[in-house]
Amino acid sequence: MADLELSPLGIELTPLMGDSLPVRFTARDYAMDLLSASPLASDGVHAVLAYCAAAPIAQEMAQVLVERGAGPVPLVLFDADPCEADALWQGYAACVTEADGQASTAPLSASVLSGLLHDPRALLSVLEKDLSDRVLKSLAADDLSEEELIFCHEQIMRSMLDYLIYLISAHHSTRPAWGGSVLHIASQDHAYCGPWQGAARTQLVRVTCDKADLLRHPDTVEAVSAFVKSH
Repeated sequence: MADLELSPLGIELTPLMGDSLPVRFTARDYAMDLLSASPLASDGVHAVLAYCAAAPIAQEMAQVLVERGAGPVPLVLFDADPCEADALWQGYAACVTEADGQASTAPLSASVLSGLLHDPRALLSVLEKDLSDRVLKSLAADDLSEEELIFCHEQIMRSMLDYLIYLISAHHSTRPAWGGSVLHIASQDHAYCGPWQGAARTQLVRVTCDKADLLRHPDTVEAVSAFVKSH
């Protein structure tokens, strides 16, 4: 969200996803961990903003806030992704490409991953083993000391596992009907643009730009400001 400049318009953002991310396997648990680390009280939240696959986590967060006595806060979603099974597989495949470098080999099949979706911990264990082997093989080709190899392996794997846990938790969302509305701001090529499941109302704003420029686009800033101030 760093590219979204709302302070000049009187809207202050509090980042929730920092360097230390939750190790949770449902969107609700992930959201509760993020909230527990937040400096905001429930009555200080006027909207929850989320990018891509964080959308289901934001939705669970809105539900938790309602349960704690807050009103149904609106969601502002950017290129929102409900994080279906395909999104998980694509995220894992991207990690494979990063792990293998130039000598990329075929990832585990989507059917293998689909068969483990009901057991998030088992799924993560399989993905971790596969990616760890790939990273070690790739690093072995470099001229590294044992200490350097261990350090690099740990850093790369931590980043990948954070990302995969985030996707797995987002996939395991109940998509609760928390009573609030959604503003979905989508870049020009973003595919998912239907009504957001669980929202009382979904407003779609299509911005003529690519994904990389979505948050900094003036039309995005204007739409977010108008929506938040109207609720």
